[in-house]
Amino acid sequence: MRRLVECLEPAVVLADDKLYGLIKDVGAQVVPERSVRRKHHRRLMLIADNLANYFRVLLKTNPKRFNEELKRLEK
Repeated sequence: MRRLVECLEPAVVLADDKLYGLIKDVGAQVVPERSVRRKHHRRLMLIADNLANYFRVLLKTNPKRFNEELKRLEK
């Protein structure tokens, strides 16, 4: 997880509270989910959940494409 985040070189990372400890010092501003203002929380979490679901389904149905997507993200 940490390696993937570092490869993407994001400016800001919105992290699930349970994952915050794993990526809190990746060189980007890491914001735990609990700190997000309620005004923005729903939209941000929908985006994150949709991405996570996309990769979960992709891994289950087409592992080869999953690996290709991850390699593309690392570039």
